[in-house]
Amino acid sequence: MNKILIEIFIFILPFAFVNIFASLSRLFKFKFLEYPLDFNIKLNNKRIFGNNKTFRGAFFGIVFGIICMYILFNFKTKLSDYLLFDFNLYSPLFYGIVGGLGVILGDAIESFFKRRLNIKPGKPLHFFDQTDWVIGLLVLTYSFTNLTINHIILILIIIPIFHYLFNYFSYLIGLQKNKF
Repeated sequence: MNKILIEIFIFILPFAFVNIFASLSRLFKFKFLEYPLDFNIKLNNKRIFGNNKTFRGAFFGIVFGIICMYILFNFKTKLSDYLLFDFNLYSPLFYGIVGGLGVILGDAIESFFKRRLNIKPGKPLHFFDQTDWVIGLLVLTYSFTNLTINHIILILIIIPIFHYLFNYFSYLIGLQKNKF
């Protein structure tokens, strides 16, 4: 059981940072990237994703995913017993892009459904706010990793708990407006 938890930690950590960094990218003022991913397009008189999903967040999230994967790649010999990434078949660049896209797309798809349900940007949709990025990550990376069904089940149990704790901490220190 310890081995699988370490594998999950090593698999998730780089992309948890992608999710965090995409959110924190608003601190970087790159005007040309501050354009919404949905190009302000509406569907049934509602924005597709809303103003909070920008090219800036997607760009910095994916770039950070690539950086994290190169850092992980540098420790591949020490971590080889626990890696779910096969760096002999796919490069850190590949994993960073695919995983980063998975995180961003998972989050964007959840925003799409929140707009349909009339949930305002930044307001919570419990459980899905905690798992959207993970589901996107799993869908896009599953075919390129050594993930098993046991990994996936544990990830879907563990991540929401940690996400709630992280969000609450972020709220306490003033980085987030909502507790969860």
